[in-house]
Amino acid sequence: MAPPGSVLADNLYSTLYLFKQHFHNGTPTIANMLLNLHQGDADVNKPLKVNGEFQIVNIDYSAGLYEGSKFVELLLLFPDSN
Repeated sequence: MAPPGSVLADNLYSTLYLFKQHFHNGTPTIANMLLNLHQGDADVNKPLKVNGEFQIVNIDYSAGLYEGSKFVELLLLFPDSN
């Protein structure tokens, strides 16, 4: 659990808020994911083993942070929730 007021808590809040805005009152498909944040080569520090219920999602942040912020720019690919 992220401590209240921590950067992790703020980031989780921001991410969950984006999901809420995107899906409105609909229910998204839930999936277990392990986010593998890396710079460049995803295979260098890639987890060697994950539970079969989890999908590894590689996020390359070698291009830098989004507009000088502390955020990594992501392309969100959600199926149409309508």
